Amino acid sequence: MHIMEKAVVALVLVAVLAGVVLSHVDEPAFRHGYVEEDGPIEWGTVLALLFAALVCCRRFLMLRRRRPVLFLAATALLGALFVFGAGEEISWGQRMLGFESPSWFMEHNVQRDTNIHNLKIGGVKINKLVFSHLLGAMIVAYVLLLPILYRWNPTASRLISAFAIPVPRARHAVFIVATILLVYGAVRSSKRGELAEFGLSWMVALCVAFPANAKDFRVNAGG
Repeated sequence: MHIMEKAVVALVLVAVLAGVVLSHVDEPAFRHGYVEEDGPIEWGTVLALLFAALVCCRRFLMLRRRRPVLFLAATALLGALFVFGAGEEISWGQRMLGFESPSWFMEHNVQRDTNIHNLKIGGVKINKLVFSHLLGAMIVAYVLLLPILYRWNPTASRLISAFAIPVPRARHAVFIVATILLVYGAVRSSKRGELAEFGLSWMVALCVAFPANAKDFRVNAGG
């Protein structure tokens, strides 16, 4: 395992364990300090997403003359999605820059922030529908199903390589499952989802940076 992976896993473990202890000792401090908006855990999540975006950007630049358009477009899109996630996490810098939300967001956003994931339209919370249920299902499929398809199905393997999809290693799946079990099993707060989001963001970032199909992203690999 790469030294950076070890460092990230250690960081996430310490942060999660600290959250577990704090949620039992002082839940208000956990809720209003540790995992609050613009708090340390939220910024840790932002850093994870930006790190993953940087990995994608670096790959795009290194491989721009060595890979097909589809491969490059998929890499750029993945990087853009991580940037989008980071922007959403901090409401696109709204609180830092001090600007008010447009009237439409004031009306439809449950936190009155300028972001999409906290919208409530027609009684449906976008955060719960898309960013919890749908995204959760996608992550499960990504870490558990995708590696199996990549290893055992030649057609799926070719498609995964063509679309530049980083395949999680077995240890990444273990880390992700362990993070979810620890957070939801031990943290005593309804805000534990923020801590899970932090851990999952870093684990997915590791999947992107150190994938099982690393050969697909090497400069000297076949196109």
